[in-house]
Amino acid sequence: MRIGNDIVDLLDPEAHPGAVHPRFVARILAESETRSEAPQTNALRPVWRLWACKEAAYKAVARDHPGLPFSPRSFEVELGPPDRRAPGCRRHCCVRWQGRVLCGEVEETARWIHAVVCEDAAGAANAAPAALYDLRRVVAACGGAADASLFVRRLVIDEAAASLGLCPSRVSVHGRRPPWLAVDGVRRAALSISHHGAFVAAAWESGVFLSRSRPAKAAAPRSGRTRARPGTR
Repeated sequence: MRIGNDIVDLLDPEAHPGAVHPRFVARILAESETRSEAPQTNALRPVWRLWACKEAAYKAVARDHPGLPFSPRSFEVELGPPDRRAPGCRRHCCVRWQGRVLCGEVEETARWIHAVVCEDAAGAANAAPAALYDLRRVVAACGGAADASLFVRRLVIDEAAASLGLCPSRVSVHGRRPPWLAVDGVRRAALSISHHGAFVAAAWESGVFLSRSRPAKAAAPRSGRTRARPGTR
């Protein structure tokens, strides 16, 4: 499975309306997105919602296209209505790119927007909602960590080890573009990590990871729910 995720810190100076030029919005959004979301430079949440989906989709397709340049307008996003029954505010998303369809989910709070997008190995658009339940996702405040990339990798190791009932020393993260998870040095699952401003985030294949790392009678993995650390909401 190809996985991508992206986190946007809405209070980061880069995301502030005054820091965004109107041409930036015109450059990254397709015409259909401009009509559907009606973004304005003084209300950029809709723009960052679309941006997170585009970034996540790019990370997913770039797994088998090394060196692929990021052209935001080429990733066209369709968003479903918000599901306010879930923690935070969630909605499904569909991203089209060069005839391929990737599906996923966007979650947002007053402070951040997090998008997870995936596509199965055959390129089928069956990743939402069913396949998302085989993913784990995490958002956390990095607390001014000097190296956000190292912080999120350690976070993923701790979360994955806890879900498997393993010692963290047996779980490791390898690679950079793209990264992947291993148990006892053996590659087990696709992984996507991201960081922006005061937050880090990640998503990985929990179902595959669990089935390859535990006995067949082990408990089924939990659904792909965000586990936000203290201070992230």
